[in-house]
Order: sequence, then C-alpha cells, then structure tokens
Amino acid sequence: MNINSPIIKKILSLQIDQSILNEKLMLISLAISTSKLSVIKTILEEYEIEKEEFTALVDMLIKENIITKIDMKLLSKLDNTKIIERDDLEHSVEEVLSHLNAITHTKRKVTLSRKNMIVKWLRQGYSIENFIRVNLLFYYKWHEDPTMEQYIRPETLYNSKFDTRSEEADKEFQKIETYQKEIYDICETYQFFFDNLIVNPSLKYKTEVEFLVTTDTKCKYMPFELQQRIAFWLKKGFTRDQVSKTIEVTIKQWSKKIELYPFINLMKILDRRFPERVNVANRLIETEKMSIHNQDILSLKEWAKS
Repeated sequence: MNINSPIIKKILSLQIDQSILNEKLMLISLAISTSKLSVIKTILEEYEIEKEEFTALVDMLIKENIITKIDMKLLSKLDNTKIIERDDLEHSVEEVLSHLNAITHTKRKVTLSRKNMIVKWLRQGYSIENFIRVNLLFYYKWHEDPTMEQYIRPETLYNSKFDTRSEEADKEFQKIETYQKEIYDICETYQFFFDNLIVNPSLKYKTEVEFLVTTDTKCKYMPFELQQRIAFWLKKGFTRDQVSKTIEVTIKQWSKKIELYPFINLMKILDRRFPERVNVANRLIETEKMSIHNQDILSLKEWAKS
C-alpha cells in the first residue's frame, strides 16, 4: 500500500462516513503499509480489534482500491498464522511459563519482561507448541549439566536466540514425528494402567507424565527423552500392541511387590531390558490363556457329569 496525501484523505473521509472510532481504519492502513505481519498484529492486539471487525475494515479499503495485490498476499499469511486475541495471548503466556515451571519444579511468575519476550515471538507466528518443544529439548539437554542447568529459564530460552532454539527443537522432534501417534497412545496406555492397577494408591510414585497437569492431557507434552525411548523400540520393530501389553503385564507384576513400586515408571519399563520384558509378558499371557482354557475344559467335564 502506497500511503500518500490523497490516500490519507480518502481513509479519513471513510472513517467519518462510516463512524469509525479511534482512527482504527487509519491505523490498520498504516500497519498494512509497513508490509510486516508483526506490526499488523500489534495494532490488532493493542486496540483490541477482533477478526470480524478487522475483516470489515479491510473490506472497506478493498472497495476503495486502497489495498493492493501485494497487501492481499500479506493478509492471506495473516489468516494462516491466525490473529491472536488479547485473551489468547494471556493464556498462551501462562501456559508456556506453567509448563516450564512444571518440568523445572519452579514457581516463576508472569512478569512484564517475560510476557513481552513470549508475546514478541507469538506475534511472529510461533505457537505454544514451539515453546513447549524448546522447553522439553533444552531441559533434556541441560538439566543434568551443572554449568547449563541454571539457563533453563525464560530469560535464556526465549531471548533473541529463541528462533534458532525453536529450529533445533523442531529438527529433533522431526526425527520421531513418524511415531507421534503411537508414542501418544503408548503413554496413554501406561497412564491408564498406572492409575488403575496400582493396588495401594498411597504408595504411588511420581510418573514422568504427572508433572504435565497444566496441559490438556498428561501425555500431550511428555518428556523428550521418554518420546525418544518409545520411538527407539518402535524403530526396532516392536508394535504398539506389543509395547502396550508389556506395559500392562509389567505393571501388574511389579505392583504385587511394594519394593518394586519405585521402579514402576515408563522410562524403567522401556530401558535396555525391555525385549526381555516382552518375552516375559508373552509367556505370562500364554500361561494365563492356557489356564483359562483348562478351566473351561474342566467346567465342561463337570457340566457333562451333572
């Protein structure tokens, strides 16, 4: 959009004719003229212009031939990246920090500087998932390193290097992208059996997914190392059903002995001895089937005698 004197007069006239308050049409026009999505989003958020109102204002500019084809191409990208409403921004900031607090066992508050840091990247099109992936990857990389652990904080993770950290996280998660559905299903299976098969709830130990109470589901953003481990065994040829059955049988067996309770977690079940556990689970399942079969035969014989 080429902003010049005639165009400005036309926009001002439109504002008066259409009773548009707070110079919104002019502000939108100036924002579009910068050709920067971040500037447009900032105006929308600061002046609380909702999507319907924004669309109506743009339509006015189109009818007056003020909007160019280049402007329309830019605005189409805005549609794809979604206009973030003020409430959505607040929620996103809280979710990002809550997740980081959960995995680092801290209670960092939403300060103005932290909020601005996160909002800056949200306005540029990054999603909550981008932040979650950065949280998970760099927690995995740094939390056991005494020199780096101190940097698992918003001021480091979301600073000017966030875009490169997000790119690194995306590359790492892409390596297991093929198995995402199976990874999620296996985690859900584990959580179900853990919640329902542990005999004495007072003896339950924290699981790898328990800290994710701030998200929609506990398994949605499970630890990166755990996702890697599940993907590893799937790549080795074990099926989702084999893994799920082994998890079920292992939890059943270990929950019978109090001394084994501390080991009932998915990382342990899926450690280097996992293939052995698959074989044990298969034998126990076959034994149980045989036992049921023999009981059925015995019942039939008893019925035949009567």
